[in-house]
Amino acid sequence: MRIISGKLGGRRLDASVGPSTRPTSDRVREGLGSALAARCAFDDARVLDLFAGTGALGFEALSRGARHVVAVERDRQALQSIRQNARALGVEAELELVTLDLLKAPTTAAARLKALAVRPFTLIFADPPYSEAARMPELLAALLDAELCAEDALFVLEHPSEAPALDVPRFQARGHYRYGDTGITLLARIP
Repeated sequence: MRIISGKLGGRRLDASVGPSTRPTSDRVREGLGSALAARCAFDDARVLDLFAGTGALGFEALSRGARHVVAVERDRQALQSIRQNARALGVEAELELVTLDLLKAPTTAAARLKALAVRPFTLIFADPPYSEAARMPELLAALLDAELCAEDALFVLEHPSEAPALDVPRFQARGHYRYGDTGITLLARIP
């Protein structure tokens, strides 16, 4: 795996993660990066990378101009890989790691993230296990209720491309993309 673009573009990432982690492919990150860059979504962004896995989406955001990333993952091997990559890339100060099971109790998870005392996030990546994608509306609602998302926040949901569109109350779709088996849906809060 490599970082696609930006100040860290071309740098390699160690993707030594367990079998339960499904890294976002270079092709998907390249397409997604272009779509988000066109919306200026990376510029000085405060990023929440849910189900961070390898951390590739967060590192890509930092490379393209994000200010800070909070990476949330429950797998300790994946967290160790993210930590090592941050050190190798020299972005330890811009990255905060949180060990948390997001889907066990979404309201509790959101409260724990709120306790970090960070400013509201402007860009949120969510790449859950595909078998759990249908549970995302509950988690997104918990994030909104905890006031963790800026008014103009952009949400990036990764899901199986063949899955029916999720009905996510309080959000409107801003774009759908398909890359083979991977689907990406961009969502924005309804004002």
